Amino acid sequence: MNSVSEEKKSSLPGKDIQIQEDFQREAKASLDGLSFPSPQDEAWRKFPLHALELETYFQNANAFQTFFAEVEGIESPFPRLEVLNALKAACVANYFALHALSTARQFQWISFEGAKEVPDTKEILWNQTEGKHIVSVIIYYIPKNTNVKLHESFGSYLQSEDLHISNQVCFYYLEENASLEILTEEEYDSNHIQLKWIGSHQKRDSKLVIHSFPKKGFRGKIFYKPELAGKGAEFLLSGVSVRKKRELLDIDAKVVHSADYTSSKIKYKTIVADRAHHIFTGDLYIPGQVKKVTAHQESNNLSLHKKARAEANPKLEVMAEDVSCTHGATVGDLDEEQFFYLLTRGLSPEEAKALLLEAFYESSLSIIGFSELTKAELSARIKEAVFGS
Repeated sequence: MNSVSEEKKSSLPGKDIQIQEDFQREAKASLDGLSFPSPQDEAWRKFPLHALELETYFQNANAFQTFFAEVEGIESPFPRLEVLNALKAACVANYFALHALSTARQFQWISFEGAKEVPDTKEILWNQTEGKHIVSVIIYYIPKNTNVKLHESFGSYLQSEDLHISNQVCFYYLEENASLEILTEEEYDSNHIQLKWIGSHQKRDSKLVIHSFPKKGFRGKIFYKPELAGKGAEFLLSGVSVRKKRELLDIDAKVVHSADYTSSKIKYKTIVADRAHHIFTGDLYIPGQVKKVTAHQESNNLSLHKKARAEANPKLEVMAEDVSCTHGATVGDLDEEQFFYLLTRGLSPEEAKALLLEAFYESSLSIIGFSELTKAELSARIKEAVFGS
């Protein structure tokens, strides 16, 4: 977890360095025009911003280190200015995203320029092992007609009992007919506060699939803001969140359809135990000028304890007429009849509970286009997160 060396920075063309520095100045100007979010803001009404004294931390940007990992950079030129302009338009008015953009010492550019096919999964590991407060900006660029699969892991493993923060921005930029399927696992320690903004810009006939599996952590707030900007673009967000003890995770997903014949789907599952609290807000935004849009969102929540809380908040902002939009949400416990039936077939209570749990999240694993080994290992880690200490 160190800053980028001058040698690495100097490998970028001077024009690209200037573009990034100008962009960060603009982000800082936008940030200065915003006030710190208040509990009265709809997006933050259930997240304890002031109880955590986050405003104090964010007033001192120097307290944050840059989140950095050794990943392959990009030697050949690509439209950095175009990508950054799309990023700027997407995260407008989001205080923590603008903070990350204006204070990060180095952006992580991960590009697949020149590679038409990346069939084997590329693995990227981001770990916070030192530094109390971390800020990161990670930008993925998928060129035209390129197919990419990524498996990335985020984690914090600090031995300190003090609260520590990660403020992250992840942005996916897909050119025409590009495809990205990304499997993201996150596991944080019990004193970690996560603030994360995830956005995308998709051009014509592109496809973005995000599989998200966050586990553990003290408090977390995640924003998703994908934009389907090109005709025929597709987006899918699926995942399984696990929360235990007194953990809180608040997810806010807003899918923006800006072009005709676009389609999106959100299928998200949550497992809460003990006194954990999970909120999922899904929003579909379709302006009046677009047509032939198909959009669906679904949130399923499983409670394993009477004091655990799960909330599903579907929203639709549809100004167009020639569209098809649906939504659904469920919150419930393990089925007692199914549980009793499994006990009568000779299973122990622990085995029966594990089997019903696996049945709940299996559909989220079955749609992952990765190897069966990867899916089996992921299933085992979900079980461990639920039943482990």
